[in-house]
Amino acid sequence: MTNQETTSPYAGAYYKTRWGFNYFLSVIKSIPDRIEPYNLLAGALPGTVPGIDVSHWQGDLTPGWWVTAYNEGYRFVFLKATEGLEFIDPKYEINKTNAQDAGFKVGAYHFARPEKSGIKQAEHFISVAGELDIGGVWDLEDDGDVADIVVNSRTEDFLTALNAHYGYSWMYSAAWFLDPRKINPQVPYYRWVAHWTTATDPYMPRIWRDREYDAWQHSDSEEVAGKNINADRMQQTLFDNLTGGTNGEYVTIRLKQETIDDLRRALDEV
Repeated sequence: MTNQETTSPYAGAYYKTRWGFNYFLSVIKSIPDRIEPYNLLAGALPGTVPGIDVSHWQGDLTPGWWVTAYNEGYRFVFLKATEGLEFIDPKYEINKTNAQDAGFKVGAYHFARPEKSGIKQAEHFISVAGELDIGGVWDLEDDGDVADIVVNSRTEDFLTALNAHYGYSWMYSAAWFLDPRKINPQVPYYRWVAHWTTATDPYMPRIWRDREYDAWQHSDSEEVAGKNINADRMQQTLFDNLTGGTNGEYVTIRLKQETIDDLRRALDEV
């Protein structure tokens, strides 16, 4: 048999290139079998996007911490911005900057003081929170020792102001707070329920049982980038609608180092 590599100045290069290309294809085809099952978030659920919420109580969160948290799979954060008529969370601005720089979609919350004007609290919140990716929240877990009718009225005032400014609003609360009270705001808002549990669904307040939650704070102590942090889930469709996403599933995979090395060798052969 004629040795084409010696009889043609081009044949050897052709067969080497062909061999390298076939080797590259074989490595690519083998990748699905090499993917490690990788559940980044122990509490992740299909159809939801993982997130967190933080305030100054979490201390100093460095830019590197935010990058690590994002790389672990968390995609949104609600930051405490304000409380009452005067308080401003001292970590709000730096947390907002670092979170957005790391890729997080940022919302902010106001700890409600229903004994004070809802309109003035909204004005205070908006002036501090600034522009937001996923809107602002009325964090309702204290009645301020005022009647339910007053709490309800001031809740509606706050939510109405946020609807006018951001186009939508959120309310955070829980069954333990809402169920014993006659509070049921009759303005549009998204529902962020607090229920710390390992169950796959939260226990919803009675007034919210007509449909599923929009966001769910499911843990007050999930390990995120080495810190115990409040952990949340948001309905993926809602997250995508608010952020201009694609309504696609979020999938994270991890390749073994040997697979990455094989890919590099295969590319060198082509």
